Amino acid sequence: MKKIQEKIYYVLMMICIMLPLTMPSVGAEKKIFHGTGEYTMSDYETPAVAEQRALSYAKQQAAEQAGAYVETYTRMEKVQVTEDRVNVLVSGAMAVINQNIEKKAMSDGDVRIVANITVEVDSNFFDKDLSEDKTNSIDNAVQLSNIKQAIAKEEKETQELKGKITELKNQNLPVKDFQIKAKEQENIFLANQKLVQSVNAKLIGDINTALLLVNEVLMLNPKSDNAYNLRGCIYCDNREYDKAINDFNMALIIETNFDNPYNNRAIAYINKGEYDKAISDSNRALSIKPSEEAYINRGVAYGRKNEYDKAISDFNMALQINKKAEYAYINRGAAYGMKGEHDKAISDFNKALQINPKSISVYNGRGMGYLKKGEYDKAISDFNIALSININSEEVYKNRGIAYVYKEEYDKAISDFNKALSINPNSEEVYEFRGEVYRFKGEYEATIRDCNMALKINPKYADAYYSRGIAYSIKREYDKAISDFDATLKINPENINAYYARGLTYCYMGKYDKAIEDFNKALSINPNHEGSKKALKSIYEVMRKK
Repeated sequence: MKKIQEKIYYVLMMICIMLPLTMPSVGAEKKIFHGTGEYTMSDYETPAVAEQRALSYAKQQAAEQAGAYVETYTRMEKVQVTEDRVNVLVSGAMAVINQNIEKKAMSDGDVRIVANITVEVDSNFFDKDLSEDKTNSIDNAVQLSNIKQAIAKEEKETQELKGKITELKNQNLPVKDFQIKAKEQENIFLANQKLVQSVNAKLIGDINTALLLVNEVLMLNPKSDNAYNLRGCIYCDNREYDKAINDFNMALIIETNFDNPYNNRAIAYINKGEYDKAISDSNRALSIKPSEEAYINRGVAYGRKNEYDKAISDFNMALQINKKAEYAYINRGAAYGMKGEHDKAISDFNKALQINPKSISVYNGRGMGYLKKGEYDKAISDFNIALSININSEEVYKNRGIAYVYKEEYDKAISDFNKALSINPNSEEVYEFRGEVYRFKGEYEATIRDCNMALKINPKYADAYYSRGIAYSIKREYDKAISDFDATLKINPENINAYYARGLTYCYMGKYDKAIEDFNKALSINPNHEGSKKALKSIYEVMRKK
């Protein structure tokens, strides 16, 4: 069991895009809201665009009502959310179910357009978004904020332009150039509206529609830094990190003083395992604007480099900016866990639960803390809660399976590993874990089969060679065992357990000189390795008797 025990670890939150399937909330409901928007169209404006402007104002009014509902809902659910997070929840949950347009000619030749809409807000989206084990909610909030700023800027410029045209007309001066500019503003307006629609599609996991819309934005406005930035985020959702990086590069060419593409490019680099590049991008983002997102990204990158004190320092900075930064607590808890400070880790997960009691990440993380402390029943309880939030979490089934291994409840462990594999049949790690449990039960052929599956998925998976080697050694197929231990050490020359296991196998074969070499090598890595000390003592006693 030691092998699995050594592989228990906290996972610093990957900023990658997964949409777990969550169970609908028992109290889920749909609310109806209405909005009215008005816009005055001048004779040089495109009627269809003017109608869209009126509709956008109507949607804003409905969204304000929905936002108040979200705030009430989250308070009742004891979830603490920022204003930006409320905007994300509204955008993802709100759908227009009815709309109509009325027009009225004005005495000055303008047309008054009134739009009325009815929207439906589905609280199921709130539960899904709040429970997801990912940090992209920060990015979505920032993205929406950037687009709202662009919309406000376009609205202001359009109103100023219309005022200028009216002024010139009153003076009987030419207005053609300004009217051409007004047409250009219409394209920017339409592009911004499609950006909002693209974000909404991204929020509900409709990647194809999100991409289609953002590509249309770039046709309308090829210089939209927000569009390139958003498309990069969509590519990240789809794990197309090189494409994402190219788009973030384009956004930064258009606007060099834009912190969000640096933050998002850092996310892509983290997912690619290029942590130094991620740290560099986070530094650039922080030089433009110190933000919670940038500190969390850099902290995660430091964590992946095993620089846990630096990671903790960055998570501390994120919490200074936003005391409700749920993912800063989660990641800091994970970093404390990696340092072996499990009480601090559990404390941070408890703080995160005070902010969001629906987070699967927190229950999973706290469960790992209890697991490392040997409090297996508490760990299993947390994993159970996590699975009640998301019944399709491979990670949680795997971790609960490990907890059952600790309790020597091997059949339950195998059942959980089976469930994990039904969700992700390409997890070499879970195959190897299950293989080890079969070995604990004395089912060595099953161990070998599972290790074979793990190696089929990943031929360089050292742990599978090691586990299979142990099974072969127990079955007295010593040459096969030695071959597997050799393969383990070729991949990981510092694997002390492989040296020890190969040394024991050489002993069984009567090759004491080679066994002595392996035990000495193990002791050179860890001078306190008791197994190797005892084995050498036994070999020397045997050799003396001879």
